[in-house]
This record gives sequence, structure tokens and C-alpha cells, in this order.
Amino acid sequence: MKLFFGLISFLFLSQAYADLERWQKWEVERNDLQLNSSIYHQLPSKAELSSYQTETLYVLEIDPGKVDFISAKSLKPEIFEKLKTADGKIKFYIHPKATELFKELISQGTLKEVSARPTTSPRTFFVDDLMVKVSLPQKINGAIRTVYPLQMSRATAINDLLSQASGFHFLPEPLAFYDKTPNSPFGFIVREIPATLVKGSNTLVPLLSYVAKHSDGSLLEKEAALRGVSAEHLVLQEILPSLLEAFIKGAQHGVALEMHQQNTLLEIDQSGKFTGRIFYRDLDGARVDFELRKKLGFKDETLLSQKDAAWIFDLENLQKMRSKKVPGSRPQEWSPVMETAFQTYLVGSSFDILKKKLKSLNFHPSFEQVIKREFKKTNTLSCQRIFL
Repeated sequence: MKLFFGLISFLFLSQAYADLERWQKWEVERNDLQLNSSIYHQLPSKAELSSYQTETLYVLEIDPGKVDFISAKSLKPEIFEKLKTADGKIKFYIHPKATELFKELISQGTLKEVSARPTTSPRTFFVDDLMVKVSLPQKINGAIRTVYPLQMSRATAINDLLSQASGFHFLPEPLAFYDKTPNSPFGFIVREIPATLVKGSNTLVPLLSYVAKHSDGSLLEKEAALRGVSAEHLVLQEILPSLLEAFIKGAQHGVALEMHQQNTLLEIDQSGKFTGRIFYRDLDGARVDFELRKKLGFKDETLLSQKDAAWIFDLENLQKMRSKKVPGSRPQEWSPVMETAFQTYLVGSSFDILKKKLKSLNFHPSFEQVIKREFKKTNTLSCQRIFL
């Protein structure tokens, strides 16, 4: 009887993690870095990326007094517990190429290897049923890729704001740890994978991987064949409206999402079909438009009164965006900041990669009609909310 129940448990867990493994596999195997070479958010070169895509990270077991943490108000206690050892030490994740950065901290703890799965990002990894965004002191794509407290504060604050957005789906970033060593305040961000994805039959795939070339055909082409429709129909009728809906939901809470091809994830069911749900990741890349939030009735005095708020929320750069002209067809919950993020990331990256993919399949779609239709629908709903 024990053997029977053990077998059932094994099969159940195998199925659950098999779907998480689909996502992990797609992140690396379906990663056509050259598909969209002219976007604002440039991906690292193939050689550069592979040099960082290790399957082993270090975890430093360190006394809690040697590190500090930043957390979201919505942090679940069980997430914090996953970052603790049985004897109360903190699990501090370090990339093998970043050991020199944490040299002093490492000397005060116990360094161990841990299995990890890489992603399309050189500094983000799957570790068990979580993801971690670790520090890299090297310059990648023109910038040093360390993770520091200002980024952590922005990510956890945006985590709380998006948690209030009904129907919006994202990978939470409720917790981050950093080294308390003087002049070395670097660390990592914890990214939560929703339990429905860890234990359920659905999984996620980055938009980049969904359209990537592959010997078996792209996932877009495979799904179109499965549904018995053209790839163009699938993009125009299913994917574009869902992408626009996700961006608009962020805008309705004053959050300008960095929805480029790497941060935008499609939920895929067990059969390989898009469910209609978009997940967003990498919260410290988003920006908060506090002027828009004020117009929408949100109260942000506490956020804006905290120490270093101007740096955390990049207020100076946001102010520079306010001169941008907003087309009259945009939703009421919009602003120059939203328009900048919309054109740079959603249109300039995600829509662009979809358009290029369709052109490679001999389709020549007009995305503008879909954009106008979805914005018109949003404005109608906004008016209804005002007059009801």
C-alpha cells in the first residue's frame, strides 16, 4: 500500500514539475536573440548570454545580522521561510561570476552549490519553485548588472501596487536581500512563481520564445495548426488584445509596464494553447506615474515621503517624459509616461517581434486597427464606471 501511494505521489509531482520544466526548457532552447535586433531593450548577444547561463549558483548560508532585507507589505510568511535554513541562517544567492563582489560576506558564512535553471536573462534563475534575480558586477549590454536596495525598494513597492489590480497577472517580487558590508550593498531579488503554475497543468512562455525559430516550428505556428486557424488570426484575435488588456490594467493603477518581449509571458495550457492570460515579470523595470495615480484617486503620500523616494521611483526621468504628446485615441487612464512605455516596449518590442514573425510567414497585418478597437472598448468601460 505504501508503494502504491508513493507511486501516485511521484506521478503527481512529476506531472506538476513537468509543466514548470516546459517553461524552463523554452526559456533557453527557444531563444532567438536575432529576431528583434533594433528594439530599445537590446538582449545580450548569444555568446554573452550563454557565458552567464549556469546551472549552478552559490548559496551562502549567513547569519541574519550580516545581511538586510526589503519586503513588500503583501509578503507571505512562507516565502521568507524558504529563504531560511533549518538553523535560522539566511540563504543568500550568488552567481559564480560574482564571488569577488561578495568576498567579505562569503568569508563569514558557509558557501554551497545549488542547482539552478537559467532563463533568457543572464541574471535570473529558477531555484526549486522560486526564481532569483542575482547581482552581476560585469557590464552586460552597456550596464553593470548589480541588484541594489533602490531597485529592490522599487520592485517591492510596485509589487504592492499591482497586487491591487484586479485581473492583472504578474510574478510577484515580494522580498530582496542585500549585503550589509560597507560600500557593498548588493544582493538579489526573490521572484515568486504562483502556486497555480508550480502545481497546475498550465505554464508560461516568454513572448520571445513563443515566436522563436525552431526545427519543430515556432510555438505560435504549432498552436495555430492545433487550433486550425492562421498564425495571423491567432495574433490579431487572441494575443494582441490580451497584451493590450494587460498594459491597460497596469495603466489604470498608474504603473507603466516595461512589456518587452522578455518580460511578457503567455500562459499556455497542457495542450499547448494560449489561455488568454498574460503574466508580467521584472517589477523594478516598471515605473510609477504618481501624477496619473493622483488623478485616478490613489493616495501615495507614504510612498513619496520615504527616504530616497525620488531615486527609488526615478522621478526626474519621469518628469522629462511629460512633454510627450498623447494621441487623442488613448484611454482616459493614460499619460505621457504611459505613452512612452507603450511605444518603447509594447509597440517597439513585443508588437514588433510579432509583426516580424508574421511577415516571415507571408502575412502583412495591420496592428493599428486592433489597437484602436481595444482602446475604444476601454474608453467605453471607463465612461460606464464614471456614470454608474
